This record gives sequence, C-alpha cells and structure tokens, in this order.
Amino acid sequence: MGDNLRIDVWGAKNAGFKAILFSSEEGKDRIAEADPASLVAQSRKLGTLEREHIAPDKTITRLNMLIRAVKEMEMEI
Repeated sequence: MGDNLRIDVWGAKNAGFKAILFSSEEGKDRIAEADPASLVAQSRKLGTLEREHIAPDKTITRLNMLIRAVKEMEMEI
C-alpha cells in the first residue's frame, strides 16, 4: 500500500505484487512537496507515466478500509 502511483503502485505491480493506492489529501506532506529538491517532490515527477497507465488493484481513501480491501483481493485469487 502506498500513496504515490509512480513509486508505490507502479513499483509494486512491476515487481509482481498487488497494490493498494491510499488516495487521500489528509496526511500529505505539503511542505516536502513544495520543496523541489525533496524526495517527495521529485518522486511526483518521475518518468512520463500517466495516471491511466498505472492501475492499482484497489484504491482506499481511509486506513480503516485497508483490511476490507485486502480481504477482497484475497477472494479474487
């Protein structure tokens, strides 16, 4: 699970894992994102991958949704 499509989801999918995207504005590090030298800001610009080229297996917006998402993915196997 991660909140970055390019690093967390794309990386997991390309390593053969399932991926859950945590899509929420809550908890985002706006200070790090505003600093162009930060790892957060640089990871947002990695490559030319667009959102439509990266598909998580599940997307959640709150952490309390995680267990259900994992159980649903287990049922799909």
